[in-house]
Amino acid sequence: MNHKTQDIEMKKRLLLKSIAALTACAAPLLGWAAWPDKPIRMVVPYAAGGGADNTARIVAQQMSAALGQQIVIDNRPGAGGVIGATTSPRRRPTATPCFTTPRPSR
Repeated sequence: MNHKTQDIEMKKRLLLKSIAALTACAAPLLGWAAWPDKPIRMVVPYAAGGGADNTARIVAQQMSAALGQQIVIDNRPGAGGVIGATTSPRRRPTATPCFTTPRPSR
């Protein structure tokens, strides 16, 4: 094979891999209902009124407007955020869970 033929073959393989990856990513979306299909429960592992809570409320307001879905802030303070982190996955899915925590400052 000459250089030009190898280049074409490599481009064909890349195109086929890209199509396969896009198909694999899009396939599950075709069978799913519109997301989110129920209210979103945003767990904030810190006390109400603090910086993390205020930031979560501002973000939730913008998310709610963008998604067209109600977002409920659920403050679960204690144990350095562990209580909120462990509460989120254990609850029954009456709302779509969303866990938030601030990035530690350095």
